[in-house]
Amino acid sequence: RRAAQGVFAELDSRQTKVIRFFLSDFSQLQYALPSIFYFFDEGTMSSVSNIHTYRGNAEINFITDDRGALSVTIDTDRLHMRSVKAKESDYDRYAALFGDKEVMEKFATGQTKTRDEVKSRTDDVWATGWRENDPYSGFAVFKKDTREFVGHAILGHGQSPGEAELGGMGNRSFWEKGYGSEAAKALIQEYIPATIQEGYLLDGKRLQTIVATARFDNPASSRILEKIGMQFVREEEKYGALRRHYAMDVNEHQGQ
Repeated sequence: RRAAQGVFAELDSRQTKVIRFFLSDFSQLQYALPSIFYFFDEGTMSSVSNIHTYRGNAEINFITDDRGALSVTIDTDRLHMRSVKAKESDYDRYAALFGDKEVMEKFATGQTKTRDEVKSRTDDVWATGWRENDPYSGFAVFKKDTREFVGHAILGHGQSPGEAELGGMGNRSFWEKGYGSEAAKALIQEYIPATIQEGYLLDGKRLQTIVATARFDNPASSRILEKIGMQFVREEEKYGALRRHYAMDVNEHQGQ
């Protein structure tokens, strides 16, 4: 405890407030560290006004700043997931990911994206959602032990109120290691119930349905969706390719 108190002297008042919030019960230090590190990423942070924490098979922190913007961290056994940021480091990470032809081949339209396109998507969609206190947006996914960038996970807005669409993509060096399943499971089984408990709405309606698609030539994505409990609904073209469409009734899933 004395060592931690010494660290406080090196921090400004906002950072100290965050650490003291997390360490009010010092015995929980092991759980607090990943979320504390999140606030020091790139040395930027707004004053925190509220933090709600949920602990189950993953730890989830809903962090609201004094401007009403939302940030979320999700920690699983091996992964650290956090809100996508409108920052240069995220632009760089995402430009490399979305610029990889092999990664993009089976995602959405199959076309790679330029850095400007990625920056626009980050600023106008994902980061804007978090800034507007919307928990249904994009997550940057990292290995918890090394902080390496694993990929992107999305729980975004679907086609109708109360519907969310699940998606994701990973760096090739992390394929076939189970990280996609781990991230998707955390979103479905841990994060979604937490957003409902927090009282969030999706386009004015409580989250009721989750949808997702996978190309026929991408069986790994189909396996992930089926593994987390999503049900095959139909075959239909989307983004110019025939895809398997999946859906999940949130109420039925939580009742299992």
